[in-house]
Amino acid sequence: AALAIGLINIGSQDKDDFETLKSIVYNEPAVPETGEAAGYGLGMVMLGCGKTEEGEELIQFAESCEHDKISRGLAMAFALMMYGYEDEADEQFERLIKERQSVLREGAAWTLALAYVGTGNSTAIQRLLHVAVSDTSSDVRRVAVIGVGFVMSRNPEKVPEMLGLLCRSYHPYVRSGAALAIGIAMAGSGSQEAIDLIKPLLEDYELIVLQSAMIAMAMILQQLSDAAVPYCKTFRQYLRKKISKNASDMTAFSIGA
Repeated sequence: AALAIGLINIGSQDKDDFETLKSIVYNEPAVPETGEAAGYGLGMVMLGCGKTEEGEELIQFAESCEHDKISRGLAMAFALMMYGYEDEADEQFERLIKERQSVLREGAAWTLALAYVGTGNSTAIQRLLHVAVSDTSSDVRRVAVIGVGFVMSRNPEKVPEMLGLLCRSYHPYVRSGAALAIGIAMAGSGSQEAIDLIKPLLEDYELIVLQSAMIAMAMILQQLSDAAVPYCKTFRQYLRKKISKNASDMTAFSIGA
């Protein structure tokens, strides 16, 4: 229900919805999954509102919250609030990236990615890549690489060159993030360069990489025919072979997606 409110009223900045969702976050700490969903809902309702007193209040609550899931939902909410604000989000990124909680550093990466989405801003990309190779948390590194895909989403021709090396990283979470970043930035393109980068990851031994590669390849090939991109048929055959009773939950999820 919390996610539904966010989706139905995305970007409305409705105060009543905001207060409803905030009360869920504050009053149901015993059910962190509910608080996390309400955090996402808050971000969707307040999408693109910029830095506000309400946003500052949410971050302060996230900093003191004992549940990582709730903190992650609120950090994502703040990132959604800063959607499209570009350099006005830099200060908040610098604040969150220094937090001890890894979920808040994830929020820092999302904040930068959504603030600069589609801009191709070189400074934002450099910051995200720095986080991707230096942070102590695997999840933060993965989010930072995914963020590069969002920033580069209107400059897809530069993505293969920029993320090609990360697809071959020794770190599975970095490979996973690189696959999704390529999928996001080059969705529907049918780019042969993108296909060639993702194909080796479809045989990766790490399930998180395999899942991301399947989703990314599907995004690259979405709404394309076999005539337009012959690899579409090959990829469908690959997915059919992966469908089995012994498929892991992560593999089954990616096939369904």
